[in-house]
Amino acid sequence: MLESSTQSGLYLVTLNNDVPISVNADDRRLADRAIKVRRGNLKVGKAVDLVRRHRNYTKTFGSGSVNFHILAYVSGGKGDLQRVEKAVLEGLAPFRIRGQRRLTEWLGGVGEPRAREVASEALRRSGVEYVLASEGAQGSMEVQKIQSEKGSASMVHPLSCAPGHDSTRSSLQSGTYAGRSIELMSLLIASGLLTDPLFRSLHHSGTGLRAHRTHCEGLVENGSDFARGKNGEKNRRVCRRLELIADQLGRLNSQVNGEEFDELVQYALREYPLETAA
Repeated sequence: MLESSTQSGLYLVTLNNDVPISVNADDRRLADRAIKVRRGNLKVGKAVDLVRRHRNYTKTFGSGSVNFHILAYVSGGKGDLQRVEKAVLEGLAPFRIRGQRRLTEWLGGVGEPRAREVASEALRRSGVEYVLASEGAQGSMEVQKIQSEKGSASMVHPLSCAPGHDSTRSSLQSGTYAGRSIELMSLLIASGLLTDPLFRSLHHSGTGLRAHRTHCEGLVENGSDFARGKNGEKNRRVCRRLELIADQLGRLNSQVNGEEFDELVQYALREYPLETAA
């Protein structure tokens, strides 16, 4: 838990909003010129004052749309913070969203697990002094999620993946939703848990694994991705469901049975419903 408003460190922000919001929505002069982000976009950044940075995000996006995760506290000053942030941004360069004039720090087409891994590696290699946000009772490193502007926190996912995590997923770096969908389908099929009927329940039109994979492969071969608009967003939500399932599966230390995997599927459907309000 944050004890003061002046603790500095590295953080990760994810969003809950389905309607895109300008990253400068709180500034009328810049709002229309800035990129817009939504659920599926994320950002790893540095802050001299973590509590103030969290407040800034809630001011821009609304408290219900912001998930602010503290990854680590860095005490060496702005120079150390900049060094770590630079290493993180270099590691995530393929996923950075381009604004009107430059690449921004916001990311697209990459999952939270990969972003956490890059951040963890940057911290280890940086040579700066840092303390992970919290350490679990059994020694597993965990991070904190700020729940209010007063700095109250609760424990969420580990900074690095659990021992049961499939290391092949760590190296996946597809820059498109279609490419990532192929990787996730392959990973989950290899686990022996994702069946065609289960996948159909995750797809908005009940399409099977083979047909969806063929569609994604065609897009990748042509150097394209899911189209913009409603239909493309439905396919991107399929990818997000698969990403969430793979993420949760990798964090479990014990063997997952069919019934437990079914529960993960239902969890993904609750987080990314098949039909959303207009």
